[in-house]
Order: sequence, then structure tokens, then C-alpha cells
Amino acid sequence: MAGFEHQDWTPTVLKKFVPQTKTVTVKPHTTNNGPKVTYEDGEEQVTIKKVTKEMAKTISDARNLKKLTQIQLAQQCKLDKAIINQIEQANCIYNAQQINAIAKVLGIKIARP
Repeated sequence: MAGFEHQDWTPTVLKKFVPQTKTVTVKPHTTNNGPKVTYEDGEEQVTIKKVTKEMAKTISDARNLKKLTQIQLAQQCKLDKAIINQIEQANCIYNAQQINAIAKVLGIKIARP
């Protein structure tokens, strides 16, 4: 066995990688713009603004008064029908451009967060 001196015969042990998780504290924000998220180490703060139920009801009522379907409103606003549906269910993140387009087409003023 003269030719095998250059080989390393020590065993290699493989371990499963377990990622470390961060503890998240969710505190209610002072306004209705959504939760304020702060990581335990103070690394990051995020404020999420969502469409409020009042905004959703205003849009839905105005659309129904104009006798428009969600598809027709979406076409006039140049938005996707799914976005209109999510906004009317108050189930999406607030986007001022989308809300402005809807308000302009419906001819209404929408209370903002």
C-alpha cells in the first residue's frame, strides 16, 4: 500500500441543518394601517397598510349603484378582476394607485387610512 499515503481516511459526519428562527412581536399600530412588526433583536420594523372594511363597502356600494359588475369595473380601471374582488372583500394590501383609479371611474371620494 505504498501509493495510498495521500488519501484522507478520517470519517465525515453529515448533520441536518436547522435554521434559527426569530421571535416576532406584533403590536397594534396607533392607526388602522395594520400591524407593526418588530423582531426581537430590533432588526426590522414593517408597517402593512390594508384596505379597510369601510373602503371596501364604499367601493362595493358605489359599483352596485352604477350597476357595474366587477369585471366591467376592472376593465374600466384597467385592473384585474381578482384585484377588484380582493379590494371589495378587504382582503388585500392598500395600493393608492388602484384605489384612485377605482374612485375616478366610480366618481366617488374614498376615505383613506
